[in-house]
Amino acid sequence: MTPAADIQTIKTMHIQRLALQFEGLERILEGFDAGETSHSTGSGKWSAKQQIAHLARYHQIFDERLTRILEEDSPCFDRYRAEEDAEWAHWQTLPCAAITTKLLDLRAELTEKLQKLPADSYRRIGVHPALGPMALIDWLEFFLVHEGHHMYLIFSDQRNLPM
Repeated sequence: MTPAADIQTIKTMHIQRLALQFEGLERILEGFDAGETSHSTGSGKWSAKQQIAHLARYHQIFDERLTRILEEDSPCFDRYRAEEDAEWAHWQTLPCAAITTKLLDLRAELTEKLQKLPADSYRRIGVHPALGPMALIDWLEFFLVHEGHHMYLIFSDQRNLPM
């Protein structure tokens, strides 16, 4: 079990990462022409726009999970698959600029919600289908790492790197 002082430190670091991580996304997207973000990278890989739509939609999914973790005892979650999510399909129909704006709004809402939580809330458990029981503090780490992975894919796409 993580000591309370450590949880507060980790919470602070997570809030800082939430605040700063998308500064990199905005810089990466500057390298795309307006139409490039929608072009598929081939081989079934998502376009930059699809990646951004996924990040935005996953903010909503994470917020739903966060609410359940805070309100229920050890809720179990199904694995999220964007391709099976009608809402993600809707997100893809929006212009990239609208998706990015909404993503930043969702990020601000999530950051504010997490800032207000007492440190002991970060000990609450949710059960991931592959990773098993995880404290909220670990769910947030998973969220940030998952997001970083998608940002890397956008970065790679922009530079035509093999993925």
